[in-house]
Amino acid sequence: MKKFLEDLKNELIKQNMLESDINEIIVDHEEMIQNATLEGLTENEMKKRFGDPVELASELASFSNRQSEPFEIPEGYQLWKSFPLFESEIKIKIALVSEDIRISASKDEQIHVYYSGKGDITKYNCTYNTGDFLLEAPKSSGFIFMKLRQDDIDFIVEIPSNITVSNFNFNAVSSDFYYANFNSKTFILSTTSGDVEIKNVKLNQAKWNSVSGDLLVTDARIENLISSQVSGDMHMKNVYVVKEMKLNTVSGDIFIEDSVCDECSLHSVSGDITGNEFYPARVGLKSVSGDITIKNMNHTGIEIVGKSTVSGEINIQV
Repeated sequence: MKKFLEDLKNELIKQNMLESDINEIIVDHEEMIQNATLEGLTENEMKKRFGDPVELASELASFSNRQSEPFEIPEGYQLWKSFPLFESEIKIKIALVSEDIRISASKDEQIHVYYSGKGDITKYNCTYNTGDFLLEAPKSSGFIFMKLRQDDIDFIVEIPSNITVSNFNFNAVSSDFYYANFNSKTFILSTTSGDVEIKNVKLNQAKWNSVSGDLLVTDARIENLISSQVSGDMHMKNVYVVKEMKLNTVSGDIFIEDSVCDECSLHSVSGDITGNEFYPARVGLKSVSGDITIKNMNHTGIEIVGKSTVSGEINIQV
């Protein structure tokens, strides 16, 4: 029944369930299989008892309660602006320099913007107009104003969790960013020297570019993904890419864990790419000097549609 557990885990990932929920389900089924073995059930009898992994995962996901993580505004933050919402979909555009920002679920049907820091908040532009939310750092003579560190301001933006973000555009330098528990149709991210965490999201079209910052993506369901990175590392865990995923790295490492996708291309110049329990249906691999490794316990065939390297090693263990 080892293959049953692996198939069930992959199907639960496709259902975009939380990693903690998946681990609990797998542990429970491991115990049930052990008990069935002690009862003397044969392999075929156990398959009849536990059923089809696809149907079981769908049923379990229907009972999964994916509530937003509770989050309390930390001490030192104060409310700056609030905007009532009358739309079911909104657009978000954020442009920052050295301000950290967290986007979380609000407790009502309004957008709330909190800030912390000694900078001049009046220099920032924050507006909401018929479905368009904008937050941007001060500008001077057409260029983003570079300020001293002691003048930094950090933000928390609360948005109702039932809102769909039709277009999310984030552009930042030296800013850490946290985004969780939202659905976005188009998700575009461009960061330099800032770390990013994306958690428990459903994205239709996702594209991100990062330079010198680390990127962590967990519990995500994405239709199509294009990722490009320089220097920073990326870790993807419990991610289901429905259609196509293109990952390109110049010098940063990529680690993919407990994830599934259909079409996949992995390109590296000098960074290493490692897939552990990563199950693409088809994959193209290209490397200059970085190593690419995919290692899976469940020996599911992966179609290699292309493979080339100059001095790096490519190792597929499935």
